[in-house]
Amino acid sequence: MNTITDCTQLLDLAADHLAVAARHAEANACGDLTSPWHGLAGQIRLVAGGVAPICDDDEPVTPRPFGVEDHLSAALTVLDSIPPGSGPPDLLVWAWRVADILSLVTAWADEP
Repeated sequence: MNTITDCTQLLDLAADHLAVAARHAEANACGDLTSPWHGLAGQIRLVAGGVAPICDDDEPVTPRPFGVEDHLSAALTVLDSIPPGSGPPDLLVWAWRVADILSLVTAWADEP
């Protein structure tokens, strides 16, 4: 099994998960610019850019109710796997922000 141990690769992987989560959130908005999902997509993209500068390829994504939650959780797992002192100084801030957004999405999923 291939394991990633390089901090830069881990940051890129987390950012990739965040970019996909943002695309899922935007797809959940269904083109409604006033949808909270649309605003959340922007927040997730900001966090992805803070974690690692990435190029968003804008591939179409099929909306799935838990797609955003899955990728946010995966990004948080990756960020948490980086040993203390190995990542950038603001790593904890970005991990906290991902956890904050994840808790928001989880709360939305529990609403009727």
